[in-house]
Amino acid sequence: SNAEYMGNRPSSGESVPEIDWNHWKETLRTEGLVDKVKNNYEGLVKEQYEVDAIATKVLNDDSEPLVALTYEMQYHGLVWLNNYSDYVGFLFELEEYGNPNDYLMHENYDFFHGLEAELEELVETHNYYPGAKDDLNLRGYYVAQFAWGKKVITYYRHPADDFKATRATKNILGR
Repeated sequence: SNAEYMGNRPSSGESVPEIDWNHWKETLRTEGLVDKVKNNYEGLVKEQYEVDAIATKVLNDDSEPLVALTYEMQYHGLVWLNNYSDYVGFLFELEEYGNPNDYLMHENYDFFHGLEAELEELVETHNYYPGAKDDLNLRGYYVAQFAWGKKVITYYRHPADDFKATRATKNILGR
């Protein structure tokens, strides 16, 4: 840009290389082009730009999209940090957890806070499909990965809707 060129202009001790305008007039065939470029060039060379003031203004003034993006990145960074700290705490507690088959249900409640309330809710609503209330049904994928008649339970699916997944497995294995 012009501001960059003027900012990088040689200092007063250096000389700007001369342009051979006659050579360009002979080389280019467009009528008046070289004269127009020469006039523009001479006008730009005479201009004095306040590069420091312009650069300071550009670098220090935040635009609205940049401010919005900064807030968005801070929000997502904090969400990620909160999630990450939860996982680190969970992995730290998991070091003390042994074979899950060795624990009774009430013993699991001590390791997984909130599990008791979640299971009571599922029992009271008769919703026994694993992962049926999760945004991403990882338990359903895990349960159905080797099943015949694979069926992924969608978000907030209730067991009373139908029993096609169970029926498909039972019919194929019963043949």
